[in-house]
Amino acid sequence: MDGDKADGDGCLRKDFPGGWLDDKNDCFKADGRSQLQNEAYDFTRKLLQWRKNNEAVGKGTLKHFSIAHGTYVYERAYNSMSTVVIMNGTDEKQELDLTPYKEILPQTNATDFLSGRTVSLKEKLALGKREILIFNF
Repeated sequence: MDGDKADGDGCLRKDFPGGWLDDKNDCFKADGRSQLQNEAYDFTRKLLQWRKNNEAVGKGTLKHFSIAHGTYVYERAYNSMSTVVIMNGTDEKQELDLTPYKEILPQTNATDFLSGRTVSLKEKLALGKREILIFNF
């Protein structure tokens, strides 16, 4: 969980800590992880559980748009289901003009899967640095 690419690819592929005789901590359990590791674990678990039950992600077609100012937008669609992902890949806040994405945004408000907050999708979208939004339609 703490591999550094600068130390080589092998360092990125270290065994997950826990379950081996010489492991000093057990990251399979919440009390064996740091607060940051627990945040990463909880985020990844939530995302993987959602993905497992989302046919649009697993079986759908992909429509993606050119990256604009470090922001990437794509849609996965299957039957009447659609998932739209909006990612700000920069360390700066972004204001995204939603006009080019209207064809994949069927509502003017949607709930972000990750945070549970309702977001306006009318004209412009304010994104925090490195923010990811996931909408299910």
